Amino acid sequence: NTYFSQVLTRRKGIPISLSTLCIFIGQRLGLPIVGVGLPGHYIAKYDSLTQPIYFDPFDCGRIISKEACVKFSENMGYCFEEYYLSTATNKETLTRMINNLIMIYNKNSQIKKADQLASFVKVLSRSSEGSSRTPPY
Repeated sequence: NTYFSQVLTRRKGIPISLSTLCIFIGQRLGLPIVGVGLPGHYIAKYDSLTQPIYFDPFDCGRIISKEACVKFSENMGYCFEEYYLSTATNKETLTRMINNLIMIYNKNSQIKKADQLASFVKVLSRSSEGSSRTPPY
């Protein structure tokens, strides 16, 4: 449920995969859809000029209020920070997706693959040093 080829074939995936797919489709359609890396759950946001609309592709595209996002973060054990609702950069999204794969590979004792991906994360983190946004993934 992490690989896009499988997500497209099976028509199901994890929250970050489904949200990223929505972002890609939104870009193709010229819609301002971006990713939001809440702690423990990745969602999408229609970044309108007036008020953002948060939605969860993993939950059939259900619209989520800002208050619900706050509650979700708190239920995950985090003290809500406003930046949790900001747009996730491509680098942050990619890092989070790679970290998901590393966990899967480690769980399945595919240590060589996990180590290879961990080296990619190190390169990505070096290129983003000084970033003010440090989400709790």
